[in-house]
Order: sequence, then C-alpha cells, then structure tokens
Amino acid sequence: MEPKVFLTIPTRHLDESIAFYRDVLQFRLKERLNRPNGIVLVFLTHADGFTVEFVAGPNIPAGEVGPGAPLLTFMIQDFSDITARLLAAGMPVPAAMALPNGISMLRIKDPNGVMVSFVAGKL
Repeated sequence: MEPKVFLTIPTRHLDESIAFYRDVLQFRLKERLNRPNGIVLVFLTHADGFTVEFVAGPNIPAGEVGPGAPLLTFMIQDFSDITARLLAAGMPVPAAMALPNGISMLRIKDPNGVMVSFVAGKL
C-alpha cells in the first residue's frame, strides 16, 4: 500500500479553517472525527488529491507560525480565479510578487497564520 501524505495543522480556529479551505481554496470536507477528550480531527481534500488535516481540542497546542514554517503552495495558470474567491470571502487581495523567469507569486495566510502561496507561470 502506498503511503498517504497530508499536512496536519493544529488549530484553535477550526470552523474558520474549514470555511477558508472549503470556500477559498476549494477543498472538500472528507471526514470529521470526534475523538475522546474533546479532540476533533477534520480532513479536507483538494481536487488534486492532497489532504489537509486539522486537529483541534482543549489541549492541542497551536503554536506561532513564523519564518521557516511550512507553507502550502498551489501551481496555477493565473491569479484571476483565486482573486475572485478571496474577494468573495471578504479577504484582501495582496499584490502579486514578480519572480525571475516570468513567474509570479501571491501569498496569503490561512486562519491559523499558515502561509499559502499561489505561483503562476512555467517553472
């Protein structure tokens, strides 16, 4: 059996995280598990098969996210679709950064402070 790979994000903002990943990043709710001691596990899957797991509960540490922290990156054609979804969610749309070789990147933060990047152009 091939291993399943997913990103686990501890959160104190479970409902906001679900809404952001569902409505803005177009993940779909795959499963929600209520575990003992108030622990909740929520799995959301993207159309490309990538899964994000949120872990919430009274004793789940949700540390500071800063430089060097993992970030989630999407390779996209252009920024029009994500810009429209950000605006529809009432979120500000940052300016895209121009990178070498005609590549551009737009970065936002999820409700937990995790950086999410969108890269447009050919690598």
